[in-house]
Amino acid sequence: MCEMSGVLRLPEPDFLPDKEINFLELIELRASRRQYTAEALTVQELSYLLWCTQGVKMVCEDGRTLRNVPSAAALHPLQTLLCLRNVEDVPAGVYRFLPVEHALKRLTLSEGASEGVLAAFEQQEMVRQSAVLFLWEADILRGIRTYGRKVYAYVYIDAGHIGQNLYLTAQALGIGACALGCFDESALHRALMLDGEERKIVHAACVGRT
Repeated sequence: MCEMSGVLRLPEPDFLPDKEINFLELIELRASRRQYTAEALTVQELSYLLWCTQGVKMVCEDGRTLRNVPSAAALHPLQTLLCLRNVEDVPAGVYRFLPVEHALKRLTLSEGASEGVLAAFEQQEMVRQSAVLFLWEADILRGIRTYGRKVYAYVYIDAGHIGQNLYLTAQALGIGACALGCFDESALHRALMLDGEERKIVHAACVGRT
């Protein structure tokens, strides 16, 4: 992985290894896994997870993107934030995934922001054991311009699509994932410097080696 202008380039999706998968078995074995070891994830595994949950297959002429998850009118109002804690060759911190570039950009937040993010979650032991905490931020204002108030329902539908892909990808990689619904929204938004209205966290999940 190389770093350019503060952006960390992830391994290219075209070079990620193919996986021989029994699809019915994958569906059957998918489960929430809440305990993780101290072994780090590889940057290739992180790239794989991000490609399967928010990977861009095509950029349309109007700037919208076709991705590996569906979104009404290809709006994709969710962005992926990551609190990285235990990934090989990547410094710990809070990052934004840049789906078109398939890269990470470290966020400039207040001192102690990562701790503030972790502390906002009810299931503390699981969150602190995990290698990566996925956070999905909704751009509500962008969605309202297209859908009006319906966007408040659509962002959660989109979050469900992304979350299920995360589970299935983790299962295919032989690592654990667990969705998180219990968190202190105000504390989390403060730590991430989000207003909680136009931009807010709508879903989260832990990932780690089991």
